[in-house]
Amino acid sequence: MRHLVIRMLLLVLISFSSTLVYSNTSEIFYTVHGKKVAFIEDQEKRLLISKNCQKAAHFYSCDAFNALKKASARNMNYALGGGKNPGAIECLSFRGAKTLVGLDSSGNEWSLCAFEDGSLIDSGSLDYYGEKHDLRH
Repeated sequence: MRHLVIRMLLLVLISFSSTLVYSNTSEIFYTVHGKKVAFIEDQEKRLLISKNCQKAAHFYSCDAFNALKKASARNMNYALGGGKNPGAIECLSFRGAKTLVGLDSSGNEWSLCAFEDGSLIDSGSLDYYGEKHDLRH
């Protein structure tokens, strides 16, 4: 029994470490309201989300990630006049969410969506998943 448990633990560790080695994620930092905030850029999922959402490799759990499942651009055409950011408009459709501006290390501005649980997501990720959902339905 003890050997079986050890083997299972080894398999889990090997599986977890290989996921980390082969994943297309990187940690980047943005300045939000004067504070440095860690984000995970997950190229495989086309996602830029605050690190506090990541619970394991490629596994996320937070309000920002949950919003991706509900994102839709269908009813936003009326609000997009004047070159507005579609992801920022989508952000405002979620209860308690608000748009923020983050700065990368080069001083470039990024539109972010902030949720009540403190999680953040790039508005471009919201736009991407909204369009993806709309194509499927």
